[in-house]
Amino acid sequence: MSITRYQTYAGTIQPGELFTITRAGRSVTCFEASAALEIVIDDGSSSAFFAGVSLDFDYEFKRIQLLNPNDTPVTFQIATAMGRVNDNRLTASGILRVADPDTGESFAALKGNGDVNNTYWYRFSRSAFEETGYQSNFKAPKHKVGASFASRINVDAVPFVMLDPASNTNGVIIRTVTGANAAGDACAVFVGPDAPSSWNDATKRKILQFYNNYTVAYNYCDPIYLPAGDGVYFIGSGSNSGSLQLTWDYL
Repeated sequence: MSITRYQTYAGTIQPGELFTITRAGRSVTCFEASAALEIVIDDGSSSAFFAGVSLDFDYEFKRIQLLNPNDTPVTFQIATAMGRVNDNRLTASGILRVADPDTGESFAALKGNGDVNNTYWYRFSRSAFEETGYQSNFKAPKHKVGASFASRINVDAVPFVMLDPASNTNGVIIRTVTGANAAGDACAVFVGPDAPSSWNDATKRKILQFYNNYTVAYNYCDPIYLPAGDGVYFIGSGSNSGSLQLTWDYL
């Protein structure tokens, strides 16, 4: 069935962000996109989605999720309909179909897994704080490693600048954060225009902390966007408190 009536959606998706449409349909079409996106129909597997492509299905879907995997914002215009959309902006040859739409995980499900891992890590660190000889490991869904890299070994109570805010002129995407602390010590990672005064500085934005005995903490959950002028700082509770590795991409 070919139709000319459809519901359109347009906007801009920031790097690493998710755009969700809750609307029933049997086809989804990309009229315009400044760069390739990733799409998931309901909770199926992800597919590339770019300008000129139309996806049609033999069943009625309830939800569409678009993810921007790029390092720059993507502007787009898409349409959903109950039948196939014919439009002169559709330039891709043929119709792409998802072979098995019931496989894979949606971006929301992946993010949920990361939230579960982070919640477990927080509860474990709290419950094991007074115990000895514990080691905690977790790994949430992994994103790509950033092109820029910094590391610090044996941080102390003076904040170490991992990413200089002066070098962040157009914004950055933090890709991976990997840290470890010494027994009985605490460490934290902060972001913002100014460095924290201590590892538990409540006036600054903290994105990660670990204070277990010989903790190894991985944070691959979601890319973290920092606006221009923000830096990244690593600080411990005392001498030789811990180590950190950080990767990011400049925008």
